[in-house]
Amino acid sequence: MHDDPRIDWLWGRGIRFVAFGRPWGHLDAPHPWVDVDGQAGVRAATAHFVATAGPRVGYIGWPTGSGTGDDRRAGWASVIAEHAPAGMSADGLLADLEIDALEGVAEGGRAARELVARTDVDAIVCASDSLALGAFLAVGDTVPVCGFDDTPVAVSLGFSSVEQQLGEVARAVLDLLALPDDATDAQAHRLVTPRLVVR
Repeated sequence: MHDDPRIDWLWGRGIRFVAFGRPWGHLDAPHPWVDVDGQAGVRAATAHFVATAGPRVGYIGWPTGSGTGDDRRAGWASVIAEHAPAGMSADGLLADLEIDALEGVAEGGRAARELVARTDVDAIVCASDSLALGAFLAVGDTVPVCGFDDTPVAVSLGFSSVEQQLGEVARAVLDLLALPDDATDAQAHRLVTPRLVVR
């Protein structure tokens, strides 16, 4: 989260640590961190649906202000803007295809129903598997849905999701714990590329 107080507490006491997650608002912070490139993951999911379902890919994400959520949304927005029809404002298209929701299955379902009632969508990408589960249960028979996290729910119900590659994250964390004290920021900051799992 923004300005996480644990970071300053640990850093100020000289305790060796690696954060899982970027220090949003302070990406040049000197402490080591590992994060998953949510923007790349959602971009891959959106591009897949544009290629296989159609260009009107909706997005259900968290309200603005969450670093992780804003990063994931940026991946969707970049693909949609690239495929905006000639003469149509990218901002207008993004506003038409997007809806905010608080985290949770019920919220995902509500948002999906509202989105498909408001506009035509070829597919829906969600910021999390919880939102995707709600969307899948609400409209999954008619609109393909993709989540983020590739939880057992996504596997068992058969909707697409972005896998965070937590094994790679764990390896990167252990690598960074062993860095010397004089390591550069470039050595101490790692982004793990997630993997789109299509179902």
